[in-house]
Amino acid sequence: MRAADADHIALIHPRYLRAILAGSKRIEARLTLTRRAPFARVHPHDRLCLIATARRGACLARVERVLCIELLSPAGITRLRRTYNHLIHADPAFWRAKRHARFATLLWLTDIHPCDPPPDLTSLPGFSPRSAWHTLPAPRANKPTRLNLACPSPTPTR
Repeated sequence: MRAADADHIALIHPRYLRAILAGSKRIEARLTLTRRAPFARVHPHDRLCLIATARRGACLARVERVLCIELLSPAGITRLRRTYNHLIHADPAFWRAKRHARFATLLWLTDIHPCDPPPDLTSLPGFSPRSAWHTLPAPRANKPTRLNLACPSPTPTR
């Protein structure tokens, strides 16, 4: 058991953020060639801040469920697409680009709140806008690293 829920930051395309806020995209999918975050680093109840590229919007969500699959094949990617794309909402170009991925992380999102304006993350430890995923270090008593987001909507969109 982990001591605390973790905070993660994911950079996404603006159209995917719109689909999440509209409630049609319920799963965030990350497919990679190598074993890297978020694979095996995200757990139910973790918080996820999804920020559209070029800071064109953001939302804060809670991770409800996680599915990690390793050693995928192109046939496995096809099965993922057929099984989950109605909740992922990825276009054919995404699936073509990821057909040789070996690791998949699927995150079911809940308690979604829009954040406008998007939070400024440049001062967070280890943050780089060139990376699409960031896991913040666990908070310590003398050095908190929790996301401090002011989401104006008290009611989640989904």
